[in-house]
Amino acid sequence: MTGHERVTAAFAHKESDRVPFDFGGHLISGIHRNAYLRLRAGLGLPGLETPAFHRRQQTILPHEDLLVKFEVDTRSIVSSSHRHENWEDASYESYRDEFGAEWHRNKEGGLYFDLCKSPFAGEEGLELARKTPAPDWSEPFRTQGLAERSAAAGTACQVLDLPMGLEVQDGCFFLRGYMDFYMDLAADEEGAAFLMDRQLEMQLAWWNSALAKLPGISVLRIGDDLGDQRSTLIDPEQYRRLIKPRHAKLFSTIKKAFPAVSILFHCDGAIRELIPDLIETGIDGLNPVQYTLPGMDAASLKRDFGADLTFWGGALDTQTVLPKGSPAEIRDEVRRNIDILAPGGGFVCCQTHIIQSDVPTENLIAFFEAVDACR
Repeated sequence: MTGHERVTAAFAHKESDRVPFDFGGHLISGIHRNAYLRLRAGLGLPGLETPAFHRRQQTILPHEDLLVKFEVDTRSIVSSSHRHENWEDASYESYRDEFGAEWHRNKEGGLYFDLCKSPFAGEEGLELARKTPAPDWSEPFRTQGLAERSAAAGTACQVLDLPMGLEVQDGCFFLRGYMDFYMDLAADEEGAAFLMDRQLEMQLAWWNSALAKLPGISVLRIGDDLGDQRSTLIDPEQYRRLIKPRHAKLFSTIKKAFPAVSILFHCDGAIRELIPDLIETGIDGLNPVQYTLPGMDAASLKRDFGADLTFWGGALDTQTVLPKGSPAEIRDEVRRNIDILAPGGGFVCCQTHIIQSDVPTENLIAFFEAVDACR
């Protein structure tokens, strides 16, 4: 079977010849550039050019030689066309994105770009947003290079990744700043709704433009983080009233125009209470599976939601076991989770989140070897 066929079978809740495996197929299954460079060196692979996959997170788009070596079933189809204004000083490397948000990374050991200025922050921010035209995400340059990446993916499962900043909810945090948008959600739902509708229209413009040129796409990764390490970030009833209808509109509009694609929804955190709502919005898969968080243990998720969702992730915890465990502990954890999530299909194997800079190379190799042994 091909990678495309294995992942298609997973979304059909059927087992294939082996468990489909994703590494770097989208942002959240990726790897920080520091860990990636060490991994290539540890495997004796040549030190090729390593452009950032997502600049903000400093994740890498893995090279084909490594993907072939580990028999990875996915390939990322990611837009690299952005309009960024760049500058630097003695301490920071900075840029302003097309939304007007400013990001900077400390040159001395900074691992990521952090939000340092939001364009619509403050008391007058919503009024300014209403007067400011949104960027046009249907412009031809936005899809430049995507068709070539799709053609190069061959028989792998092609995952089209949402450009960061277009998320219905999360993008509003960058536009308003975290504190101001939480206050909007709590005290000005009309203003919050305006911003989210603005995001929704930009995102739909992107999907319509990109998908019209990409007939080989299997999966769309769309994200909005609704949880933290303990619970949901906002009251579930507020999600159902304010955000869920917009998610439902987004997914139904995409599926009406492009019925062959599967929607993989990325949502961090302890979100068990919202999973039935997400199923109702029309998602096909959930990523990540943070099985160490309250209510998110893999066995109960598979039991309660496995008939409706494909779980993409959950093979290994990236917060504790991967960076701090022993290779033996990693092998045991991978085996245990695959045994829980893989039976009956509905599972794409990968770690729970981005592989961070502090992961030892021997642990990464143990992870890949453990996945291979379990497939």
